[in-house]
Amino acid sequence: GLLDTIWVHKRRGKRLRRLPLISYTLILTLIWIAIILVNMTLTRHWLGLSHDLSFQWMLTVQFGRHFTFCLFMAFTFNLLLRIISFLGTRSLIEILLGRYQEPAMQHLAFMFLDVVDSTQLTEKIGDAKTHILIGNLFFDIASLVDQYEGEVHRYIGDEMVITWDLTKGHTVPDILGCLAAVFD
Repeated sequence: GLLDTIWVHKRRGKRLRRLPLISYTLILTLIWIAIILVNMTLTRHWLGLSHDLSFQWMLTVQFGRHFTFCLFMAFTFNLLLRIISFLGTRSLIEILLGRYQEPAMQHLAFMFLDVVDSTQLTEKIGDAKTHILIGNLFFDIASLVDQYEGEVHRYIGDEMVITWDLTKGHTVPDILGCLAAVFD
């Protein structure tokens, strides 16, 4: 979403990205609810349904129903976006459809990305800082993989395994474009 693009995925969103899933989701939900409430108030004013910008209309039963619906949708949407950022869209769909229950032949291209000298890095800056650094790096790379229509297959320590489904028209130049973007 727009909020992710302008804030969460930028440097200023680093602290938010480090939070546990539920905390991250609740904070973004509260931000979205605030945006929705301001938008609803301004819209009521512009449409002439209210002659002032007070929040008195929020005390009605109708508002309670709208607010509950908006809260549920904002929470669900933010949770889904966060899960997609971890699993990838295709993997989530495959899980929901139960396609992992039966083996199937796939034609995939693989890319293995490994952090060079991570052991020395850990010895130099410590376990916690290395974990945060690699987590932030993988988070940034995952958004590039998504842009190039790849899927993060799995994380193995300091390694990231990325796949592209070759039956969907992905070519070697497309895949190398992702690799170039990672090193940019």
